[in-house]
Amino acid sequence: MSNWPNGDHWWGNQVFYPDANIIATGKTYADLLKHVDVSKEKVQLSIENDIRNLEAKLAQEPDVDKRRSQAHEIATRREILTAIPIFEPTIPHLTLEHQLTFHGSKRTVEVLTYGGGHTRSDAFLYLPDDQILFMGDLLFVHTHPWIGDGDPEEWVHILQQVEQLNFTVAVPGHGPVGGRSDMALNRHYLTALVVLVEECMSKGLPLEEATKTTLPEPFNSWEGAEIFD
Repeated sequence: MSNWPNGDHWWGNQVFYPDANIIATGKTYADLLKHVDVSKEKVQLSIENDIRNLEAKLAQEPDVDKRRSQAHEIATRREILTAIPIFEPTIPHLTLEHQLTFHGSKRTVEVLTYGGGHTRSDAFLYLPDDQILFMGDLLFVHTHPWIGDGDPEEWVHILQQVEQLNFTVAVPGHGPVGGRSDMALNRHYLTALVVLVEECMSKGLPLEEATKTTLPEPFNSWEGAEIFD
């Protein structure tokens, strides 16, 4: 899905527009603008290739939990294939650089961005009166985060800033609803991953051996193990 990056973040935009405006950071708008004209045929070929690679891994994977997770990924991509013919790339129509505040009749909602951790530019929602965060993919609860397009060191820094906000509930992009302790766990995960990669590099391990290493508990038993592999 690299031809339409992070499709799960924006593929549904067409459902809401023009009845609602689509909001994103300026950097996200610029990034999506580069990909909006990519042909559906090219994306379909990319997803079909992903499915073949996942099926090959599944056929050789002995671990039951990893097999379940890989099978789920295959099923998800097959569903995406069925949606491609009716998909219309819909880019944001309003952008923010740091903060955008909506004052409603019942509550205030803040759209915030502290930079890019999961992607080049991440935004999240904060409901200060309700003490609720909607973190998107800046937060994964009991699930391995996808870091392929991100910056783990910057991600840690962003989470540290988020933890300064007054909140009790944090809704993640993946996994069950979490809280402040899950934010800290995500930071520890990212830090542990950086340490693990640095150790593998210092030992000069080839990629085949490096991918056999495991993170410490509780991270090693999180969902989505194929993402870490």
